[in-house]
Amino acid sequence: MGSEGIYINEKFQRFRLGSNLRSSNKKTNLLKYFTSVLLILFVSTVPANLFDLQSFSSIQFFAMMWDMSEYVCHNVLQQESVQKLIHSMDLHFDVVIVEAFFNECFLGFAHKFQAPIIQVCPYAGGTFMADWVGSPNTYSYVPDESIDYTDKMNFWERTHNTILCLFKHVGRQLIHLPKQNAAMQKNFNYTDNLPPVWELEYKTSLVLLNTHYSLQYPKPLVPNYVQVGGMHVKPPTKLPEVRIFRLMYVYCLII
Repeated sequence: MGSEGIYINEKFQRFRLGSNLRSSNKKTNLLKYFTSVLLILFVSTVPANLFDLQSFSSIQFFAMMWDMSEYVCHNVLQQESVQKLIHSMDLHFDVVIVEAFFNECFLGFAHKFQAPIIQVCPYAGGTFMADWVGSPNTYSYVPDESIDYTDKMNFWERTHNTILCLFKHVGRQLIHLPKQNAAMQKNFNYTDNLPPVWELEYKTSLVLLNTHYSLQYPKPLVPNYVQVGGMHVKPPTKLPEVRIFRLMYVYCLII
């Protein structure tokens, strides 16, 4: 991965709010100020030693992932085979399955093929994913996936959990999604009517989470927000019989 995909300082200087922001100058200036504060707090780089990630705060980790995902989106969508798929005229798909892991730019395929979206999350899922399908986020007793709280949080832990979840949500809206939308709009250039990525993600029909209720604290889930951890595990089969006596006999002869 090149340095342009690792270091984010220069990219922060080029950050712009979405062009569809319609508000008064006072409100716009306030929003830009708040965005600048978020950018300063989110400044992070990929460490040379990946074991150093354990010392990253939750905000630093997500800032790193948001920046890396922009680099990945541009490079994948610019591949010749992917561009052929984007500009194809004779293909049809019944559903578009997307991995829900910091790559919302790929949701453009759902609009391209006018197909429902199924998102598959490789981990237990973030709070923002529940928003896609209207599943409630109960910060008072469901801890964020990046902190080690239980469902028995005290007042200060609940406060910390709520602030962290809201802060990540705002940062995602102001930093991550505009970058993803820019990558999508640039590479899905077959049409001028492509909806922004923050609209496409709310057209998700189903979210599959790689976790199991036995490993999670209780929380409310809507029917299309499904925990499917272990679905790749095949049913157990009978172990083959081993003739231990003969093996021991051969072993003794060798000795």
